[in-house]
Amino acid sequence: MNFHSPQVADDSLRAVIHTVLNRPEYGWDQPARHPSWLLQLFQNFAGWLDSLRTQSPALFSLFVWGLLAVLLLILVHGGWVMYRTVRGASASGSREPAPSRVAVRDARWYQKQADRLAELGHYADAMQAAFIGLVLRLDARELLRYHPSKTPREYAREANLQTQEKSRLGESVRALYACVYAGAPCTAITYREWLVDLEREWHAGSH
Repeated sequence: MNFHSPQVADDSLRAVIHTVLNRPEYGWDQPARHPSWLLQLFQNFAGWLDSLRTQSPALFSLFVWGLLAVLLLILVHGGWVMYRTVRGASASGSREPAPSRVAVRDARWYQKQADRLAELGHYADAMQAAFIGLVLRLDARELLRYHPSKTPREYAREANLQTQEKSRLGESVRALYACVYAGAPCTAITYREWLVDLEREWHAGSH
């Protein structure tokens, strides 16, 4: 016994499948396509340019030349800024630093230093500063030659002074050594008496 399956038209079968697949439970919703706003803007601008070129060639040429002029100005400005930057960096690199103000340590400076130390009660240190001030004054008169490595005793030996004054300078150096190195008492009276002898006149001796 032969059974023949009923023939179903293709259109009917397609309609059934479409109906079934469109039911909510199958979730066959196609995502909506939203065109990019940037692409749309570009397309609108390109269309406007094309219409401007077609309808008003002179205005279109003027617009193009204006864009070129703006681009040229941007390039020139960028080049100028770069030139100023490089030039400023070169100038700052080659500029010598301003010399700092250094106190000139001359005879007057050492005498002021001695006075300041004496006011603080540091009489031994004041004696050393006052003696260097004397050495610088004698050096200015070419009665001896100042050098930082020399000792007070060396200055006393080489000083070109009269005999009595050379002896007086030697006594001042011995008193200085006693207060600074030997621990002898150094009071305000000791310092003032020593300073009086140091500030007396000094005269060149005969070679």
